[in-house]
Amino acid sequence: MHKELVLTWAQTLKEHQLRRHHSVFDGGILCPACLRMHGRSMDAMLPLLYAGVQLNDPSYLESAEALFWWSQRNVAAHDGSFVNDPGHPWKGTTIFTITNYIDCLTYFGNVLSAKTKQAILAQINTSLPFIENFMSTVETNINYWCAGTFALALAGKFLQRPELIKQAQQAMSKIKPFIQADGLLVGEGRAHDLHLSDQSAKGALAFDVGYNVEESLPSLVHYALLMNDPELLETLKKVLKTHLNFFLADGGWNNSFGNRNAKWSYWGSRTSDGCQGAYAYFPEPEFQAVAARNLQLLQSCTHDGLLTGGPMFTAAGQPTCIHHTFSHAKALTLCLLEGHEINSASAAQLVLPETTQLWNNQQVATLRKGDWSASACVSDYVYTKDSTPTGGSLTLLHHRQFGPILAATMTDYSLPEPTNMQYPLDEPVTCQTMRLIYQGEQTVTNPQATLQQTAAGDQEEIRATGYFADGNRYTLTYTLTAAEMQIKVATTAIGAQLQLPLIAAATDQSVVQQQGLLLYRQGQKLQVQIAGDWKVERDTSRADGLARHFNPTGGFQYLNVTVAVKEEPLLITFKLV
Repeated sequence: MHKELVLTWAQTLKEHQLRRHHSVFDGGILCPACLRMHGRSMDAMLPLLYAGVQLNDPSYLESAEALFWWSQRNVAAHDGSFVNDPGHPWKGTTIFTITNYIDCLTYFGNVLSAKTKQAILAQINTSLPFIENFMSTVETNINYWCAGTFALALAGKFLQRPELIKQAQQAMSKIKPFIQADGLLVGEGRAHDLHLSDQSAKGALAFDVGYNVEESLPSLVHYALLMNDPELLETLKKVLKTHLNFFLADGGWNNSFGNRNAKWSYWGSRTSDGCQGAYAYFPEPEFQAVAARNLQLLQSCTHDGLLTGGPMFTAAGQPTCIHHTFSHAKALTLCLLEGHEINSASAAQLVLPETTQLWNNQQVATLRKGDWSASACVSDYVYTKDSTPTGGSLTLLHHRQFGPILAATMTDYSLPEPTNMQYPLDEPVTCQTMRLIYQGEQTVTNPQATLQQTAAGDQEEIRATGYFADGNRYTLTYTLTAAEMQIKVATTAIGAQLQLPLIAAATDQSVVQQQGLLLYRQGQKLQVQIAGDWKVERDTSRADGLARHFNPTGGFQYLNVTVAVKEEPLLITFKLV
């Protein structure tokens, strides 16, 4: 499965490459969703070279070289850096490009033409002064520190330049304090402000699951292996194990509450490389299972040879951004080259922590009981305006057999990184987060709420408490047992409404009942019981008569359910029947 998926992606990347056109475009890969050539598409060089050798097809080798020359003409700057995209000024991604070029020379230098090989080596040497200066002067997110540290160490080993290795070691000493005692890696926060003092008013630190597992932790694992640092490797194992609290049984990563959740794509994060770069490199069965289960999700999200931005992009009729494919193809190719082929049978070994826990100074809660997984958030850390939902929102509800049921999004969708994201073509994007609405105020933007955790007998419970602007109180109680999930809503705000966006693809059948809905998916049936007055948005053109909305965050379609909240507590129950 691993090798076949890489070859499938490589073939499709090659098919989207423009050849023998105007010299400016020749060798570039055209994105079918964004209708642009993404500046980091030279990541596709590694899988193209791999496919050329595996298939004994020189056309793939020619495509890889043409892609390199396209990048030299269009995104290579005169100071040795690479711009993120043509017309985009960010140059930090140079560290990823140089790491990729070193891998291309290391594994395929013997099949590259002398001209291209010499030019790649020259570009590495030209870019290194920029990278050295970047790492010593620019304050940025933790993911760039992790990737840059590895880039310096790799270049130092490859070019036999010990001063680069020393600089990498110095950078690593700055990263280590961002590994918390509980195993969280923090620091994925406001660019140009990488300090542990970068906290919210309530003490929340910058934390993002997607970037951690798909970019920062793989970079640190590769650094530790390259430097033969057993102490760091043991620390990273603890961090990887901690992050299993945010892994889902179907291979997804719960980044619904991440402060960069604008780029959450359920399987990871939009422009990073994949969790296999960390988990596949350790022999522990639980880590191998994560790599395999996530790979299965990547495969299921691949349509027409390209990795879509989430499980329901295709069902929603959205085009596929090619960025996801070339980034993940590069990482999975490197796994193969370094002897870490992922065995799909390993997925059966997955065992997830069954705990309820508060994280990040009690700003995020995760719950897991039996087949149920959930999370809630009250974090007031602001990375991008209207991004991370707060106020005690239930940011995710998931069942092992049924899959995702609720998933939070940006509270007001925007494109904080326009060249790295895509906007849906056919409808406004509305908030997909469960929330209370009262006199125009929404709890998802209430930064003052708090979380409490309790456990009694066979149930786990998280309670979120907050206040509306006029002083009215609300309480959201989430209770998990092995059999069901319950949401209890109580508030003194007369006239409040609960928005309950239930995930349901256009291909999923949904049936309205007197006291709720039945949702059907892949042979499973979920009953949603609503004890109160409620309504669901209709669309008579649909087979089940119910309207679907789509949100790119996570990549889900959903039903828009509105429930009136009276003085008595409102109870919503989820269970498989």
